[in-house]
Amino acid sequence: MKRLLTVFLLLATGVVIGSAQTQDPSFKLFAVKVELSGEVKLVWTRPAGAPNTTTYELYRAMVSDSATFTLVTSTSDTAYIDKVPTVITNVANSYAYYVLAKFNTTVVKSNVLILPVPGIPSVGAFKLEGRITESGKVRLEWEAPPINTPIEYYLVFRTMLVNNMPPAVVEKIDSTTNRWSVTDIPWSNILPGTSTRAIYYVKAKVLSGEFLTSTAVGLTFNRPNRDEVKFVSTPPQYGQAGKKYEYTAQAVSSDSTAVIRYYGQAKSLLTQISVGFKIDSITGVVDWTPQLKGIYYVRIIAVSNKGGKAQQEYTVTVAGGNGVVQGKVTDTDNVAIAKALIELFKTENSTSFSFAYSTVTDENGNYRINRIDPGSYKLRASAPGRYQSQWYDGKREASQADIITVADSPAVTIANFKLRGKGMNKPNFTVSGTVTDTAGFAIVGRECRVVFVRAEFALNISGGLHMFGENMRKYFEVYAYGDFRLEGNSEFVFKTRTDSLGNYKLDLPQGSYIAFARAKGYETEFYLEQSSILTADIILVPDPRMSPLPPKYNFTLAPLPPVVLGEIKGAVLDSVKDIFVPSRVLAFRDRWFNKDNYHVARVYITDTDSTGQYAFTELLPGKYIVMALPLGSYAPAFYSSDTSNMRWKKATKIEINGNSVDDINIYVRPFGPHANGYTGITGSVTVNGGNGMMQGSLKAGTIVYAYRDREIVGYAITNADGNYVISGLAPGTYSVFADKAGYHESAVMSVNIGYSLAGAPLSGSADFTLNSVLSISTDRSVMPTEYVLDQNYPNPFNPMTTIRYSLPNAGNVSLKVYDLLGKEVTTLVNGYQQAGNYSVTFNASTLASGVYFYRLETGRHTLVKKMVLVR
Repeated sequence: MKRLLTVFLLLATGVVIGSAQTQDPSFKLFAVKVELSGEVKLVWTRPAGAPNTTTYELYRAMVSDSATFTLVTSTSDTAYIDKVPTVITNVANSYAYYVLAKFNTTVVKSNVLILPVPGIPSVGAFKLEGRITESGKVRLEWEAPPINTPIEYYLVFRTMLVNNMPPAVVEKIDSTTNRWSVTDIPWSNILPGTSTRAIYYVKAKVLSGEFLTSTAVGLTFNRPNRDEVKFVSTPPQYGQAGKKYEYTAQAVSSDSTAVIRYYGQAKSLLTQISVGFKIDSITGVVDWTPQLKGIYYVRIIAVSNKGGKAQQEYTVTVAGGNGVVQGKVTDTDNVAIAKALIELFKTENSTSFSFAYSTVTDENGNYRINRIDPGSYKLRASAPGRYQSQWYDGKREASQADIITVADSPAVTIANFKLRGKGMNKPNFTVSGTVTDTAGFAIVGRECRVVFVRAEFALNISGGLHMFGENMRKYFEVYAYGDFRLEGNSEFVFKTRTDSLGNYKLDLPQGSYIAFARAKGYETEFYLEQSSILTADIILVPDPRMSPLPPKYNFTLAPLPPVVLGEIKGAVLDSVKDIFVPSRVLAFRDRWFNKDNYHVARVYITDTDSTGQYAFTELLPGKYIVMALPLGSYAPAFYSSDTSNMRWKKATKIEINGNSVDDINIYVRPFGPHANGYTGITGSVTVNGGNGMMQGSLKAGTIVYAYRDREIVGYAITNADGNYVISGLAPGTYSVFADKAGYHESAVMSVNIGYSLAGAPLSGSADFTLNSVLSISTDRSVMPTEYVLDQNYPNPFNPMTTIRYSLPNAGNVSLKVYDLLGKEVTTLVNGYQQAGNYSVTFNASTLASGVYFYRLETGRHTLVKKMVLVR
């Protein structure tokens, strides 16, 4: 109350002083920075009509004092660095400032600005610096506290100055083990056209339980008085050479009084030269008659006089004529199929650009594509999840498809389809199994669920599991607002819960699946014994390897250790349009360059929600790299603090130790224009483990990228045999490379692909070998400090595998193998051993395929692991 009364008196004093002065709303005083040393940097605008010879007088008063304002300086500049006395205190001293501008016989007074100047914290303080990044974030960095005691974590605090008054509310905005923090600017607390100041400081939690406080830093946020602008018009994607391109761009503003102006340009994809593209700045009407056929980049910008801006970026395929293809898509019972995807590919083997067109059927199953470049084409219809895709006329693969001739108008080419397979999507096959923990006890209750997901849907596969299968990437684009979550309610997801004995049963349609089990307090496990969706075993339903008995797919979940779990949160965004992109998101705990003390899942997976946000909420301590696997025609990318990248070794690591890290936003790049054909690239990837042995299960999960003209146009994920297929590419020369977390990236290979004279796809191939990076956690020369039983290597195996373990103390050691029923199979070690690191080879050549357990006993310590023998 005393502070508020003092402020009132000061402001009143200011009014008395300025009773003979004029007020100018444009004459604003701002604080740029407040330092711990007591330096206050002030800047102010020039009043309307003030000449360069204007004299400015800066006045200051302490808010906690009853003294009047005193003159600080008289200057002709519009900035000044003031120095106020500093004290050792945890409470900031507040100072009030204003400026008088004097020119001719006029005296103009600025606004009164009240600033808290932080005191010098007590002994143990550490230096904090802050800045506003170019991407519009607040980045704080600080030095390590000047003590020898380890720091558990850091807490970041912010206090907002409301109406330039220090409020009573202090917010905790971040918790981290890093010595940096990146957070959003609190725009919701700042009105348009105003500025607000915030004070930041950090507290370090010491192992002893006490907190050390950093210096404080103040940042000023100026929110422009701008509106929000967005486009409401959809541009045509096809045009015709010599014919006017018809389009009127329309954008709207959140401010009904705003005036919007339009600007734009178009460039040839082939030459990168601007063409004669014009747009009426007032009406948005495009004036452009393309003279040559080809593909063009178009960018249109809408700018509001209120400061808002929006842009449209797209490609236009310009044909040399006006061919038309139309038809109807039905099932074998002549029932119309709505929203079926129609794709049209020109068979011309052009290495510069390829013509491709697409559309979807209406509610009556009809479609029509105009402005097609005349020539020979192959046509495909698909309705993923509902019907089998089909090439015209009734063919399964592109090499078998009939070629249709598209003539210039007024001729119309008719192509109808009858799709098969609706009955095949009914649940006709039963799968079952059991979910247990590592001790063999059933995991039951509402928290335990088992999910089977169609593999193409789960992994965003183009071309299915072979060159010419279902195009799920196009599906995600056609059904842009569907439920794409792995545990969502789409037609590709089948889920259930375990019963009181840990058993489950599911009825599935025929197809290829990825399965996983998840329970509260346990790691998520993908079949077969995998923590990553990238390396999960693909399950065939029905499975010819298990006929005629119903297949059993069992899961064994490891409990999470009793430690404080951390969180990582963020969003996945289009790097060009800055819009949210639905994605799978993976977090890899780094065990390659950092010691990992936890012998449970090292890869976590989640989905973005409907707003593009994602969250990992049960992360063990460690350093993580985060990757987005976007759905649709985007390339995967890793989180990086400065740019978007596709290579795991360039990812920015995030340290988790019970803390929560927000704003880990991943920017993904859309495919380039050459992702519009029906040929592709195949090959295999050989993976060499850290000990020089090839580990079969690790062949899966390598991402192979293809790019052309510096743009990614496709990628594929290797299967359990190490094979991959990148489909949907146009003829041309591509650069291909392979990347897998934990392995050195491959060299870049050049691959040529195209079409034959008969229009058949001529794919190319590229094979790679990846070698494991060195890992600190695999350094066996260091004397162990704890009892460790490593996961066998390789796993699954056939018929030999290696088991490693560590003993910090000498003693009697027993290492035995048991089957799933608990029957002892063999004894690998039984005797006295010195402290150290050991390895033993297990030969299972006489055993049947299945799950086995191996148990290490050392007096008071017992450790158990599971391994899988696959014949």
